[in-house]
Amino acid sequence: MRRVGRLLAGAVVAVVLLAGCGGSGSDQMVRSGTVTVQQKADGTLRSTPAPVTVADVEKLPAGSPQQTVARLVFWAQWGNLPAVADLYDRRVIGIVGRSRIVGTYDYVRADLLTSQLRIRGTRPSGSGVFVSAELASTSGPPRREGFLLVRRGGAWRVVYDTLLERAIEGYTITQLAPGDPTPSVAAQGGATRAAQRYRDAYGSLTSGS
Repeated sequence: MRRVGRLLAGAVVAVVLLAGCGGSGSDQMVRSGTVTVQQKADGTLRSTPAPVTVADVEKLPAGSPQQTVARLVFWAQWGNLPAVADLYDRRVIGIVGRSRIVGTYDYVRADLLTSQLRIRGTRPSGSGVFVSAELASTSGPPRREGFLLVRRGGAWRVVYDTLLERAIEGYTITQLAPGDPTPSVAAQGGATRAAQRYRDAYGSLTSGS
């Protein structure tokens, strides 16, 4: 576990250094310390939270499904998007495509950077484990997300989740109709089909090995 911590810490240092070398994109990482954030009665945050930290990841049970989910959000926020794709089951990568997974998380990264992750619980689901999570922000009540993971090759891998399912559609529209504020019916249909392929694969992804 210490080795994992060193690797994560090294990656964070590298990303912080890169962020400090220039760039003016809206998703540039500029926060690295802990920020105390208060919530309103409806769950909306009163201020923008800090991103997930190495300590946040490591305080969860080592090698657990919930730690895998926290690591996914950690890598997505800090910009190591290939590492995000590596947390998915190889069959998801085969169906969705590595480049689409990476592109989708690049598409939602700016939103994730202003969201605070909370792991709400776990429960068995078939041969896997379901992890419930919330992403709280200043823009509205927390968004509920669900992640289904199975253990393969000694590690927990994501086989289905609502975050990727929903974001695929938006990302695909940006690819089919880049810069178009009113995408065509054909572009919208292509985006819907891309998300539907992931949903339709649920049965095969959650059975067998």
